[in-house]
Amino acid sequence: MTARAPLRHATVTDRELPDGERVLLTPDGSGVLVLNPLGSVIWTLCDGAHDVEGMARIIGERFPEVAPEQIARDVNAVLKQLAEAKLLDDVS
Repeated sequence: MTARAPLRHATVTDRELPDGERVLLTPDGSGVLVLNPLGSVIWTLCDGAHDVEGMARIIGERFPEVAPEQIARDVNAVLKQLAEAKLLDDVS
């Protein structure tokens, strides 16, 4: 995992669903991404204050039954998906 602190793009429209999933509308309005409850938690942690390791630690506290290695893979996979959809600002 890297030390970067991902940040949600300010113009992304999102809505949390009752089942914990979250729907995101891309900034240009051309696409929709649906996140499962874990992805939704990761999205909320993309506030520029939590680096990837901190996110994994918080996720591990919420989902103690999941192995830390799996959490690290999941966090990185969701962040990659968010970046590819252009839903994150570039943060060094």
